[in-house]
Amino acid sequence: MPKKNNIEFLALIIPLAILIMPIKGTCDIHFYRAVPFFKEPRLEKPWLQSFDVWIGGGRTKKAHDGSKTKVALFDLYGVHQMQAVGDGICKDFAKRLDNLIIKLSLLNSSPGFATFSIEGQFSSIEAGIRYAQNFDKGLFLECYLPIRSLKIDNLTFLDLSSNDTYPNINDPYWIAFKNELPTIMQEHGVFVTDWKDHGCGDLVVLGGFTMSHQETQEIDFIDVTIQTGVSMPTGKKQDLSYAFALPFGYNKHWAIPVHFVSSIGAYEWLTVGMSIDALFLLAKSHEELRMKVSAQQSSILLLNKGQARVHPGTIWSVAPFIKADHVIRGLSLAVGYTYAHQKTTYITPFDKEQFNYAIVNSDERFAGYVLHTLHATAEYDFTQQNWQYGPRIGITYNHQISGKRCFKTYIASITAGLEIAWDF
Repeated sequence: MPKKNNIEFLALIIPLAILIMPIKGTCDIHFYRAVPFFKEPRLEKPWLQSFDVWIGGGRTKKAHDGSKTKVALFDLYGVHQMQAVGDGICKDFAKRLDNLIIKLSLLNSSPGFATFSIEGQFSSIEAGIRYAQNFDKGLFLECYLPIRSLKIDNLTFLDLSSNDTYPNINDPYWIAFKNELPTIMQEHGVFVTDWKDHGCGDLVVLGGFTMSHQETQEIDFIDVTIQTGVSMPTGKKQDLSYAFALPFGYNKHWAIPVHFVSSIGAYEWLTVGMSIDALFLLAKSHEELRMKVSAQQSSILLLNKGQARVHPGTIWSVAPFIKADHVIRGLSLAVGYTYAHQKTTYITPFDKEQFNYAIVNSDERFAGYVLHTLHATAEYDFTQQNWQYGPRIGITYNHQISGKRCFKTYIASITAGLEIAWDF
């Protein structure tokens, strides 16, 4: 490429990169499944209208913990120590179930004693509806709504207690506690059973600007799209009556998404690009939130709940990709990779006497997560020259290769889209 065009490219991309690079997140990233495939820059065509629908799903029995180790599904925050499960709740020796909690807590501790590893299976069926409308001068509007059916089943509590030390796996109080665990948890408003639910995720509305720079010599084009808007809390929040329930969106938090993607085309078939995204989740007060009251308690199986203000960590992602565009008639193939990370969430309890700030925020649930996802997609574009309507179909596979504090869930999906080129 001549020096002049190099300067043009740098002058166009560097200011945008400097503006967007510190921003972190995207609109539909969750710890319980692989990140969906990235978006390419929006086509700069006045009054272009686009509809996209996708449906897919995945399942897993494994997770990654805080050290990236592959573990049982609900050990993503560590194993579950039960001797301190009753800390902070009112207990009465005269009540049989309370007596079990008290007797277990009074036993000496030994490595692995009264500790569970919790296996299970997560499965999801997801769909998404996306609508985009171009206006003049590169401006456009986009709306996106995900729909989900989530399921947790095949739960198994594996006792990690030893046979050798004292107390051990044969302790009568521990045996009685294990047998009564579902009843004990239910007595305090928590079901440790299978869970299934369906509903919408969070509705996202974005305004954007897109441009295509084609006055180049050795490369075909440079496309850039920038978007921002609002993520509305339309998804169901986490059901606190089920220990293993999941939220359908961002747990009723409003958010501000920012999206940047740029791509370069060459040889009339090759496209290379990168997207950088952010989701700034806004703080919100929750009437009920399950929180730790002692440092010895584990995540997930918690009996204490109270009011708190939640300051969610920003979610950010970077996704490079490469695409072979229309290599065989309308067939395009692409591969990509996404690094996604949610920063630490901070909890401010209202009842500072019951809930210590440092203890509450020592919970691994609030330490954030990391997702490494590989993408592969194939799309066929049926559009012919001078057509007003452009239908297309595609298949995508998103494989989560590693991460921290996340489920190891793949997502496979099929997509159908339609472009309408209005000419006013």
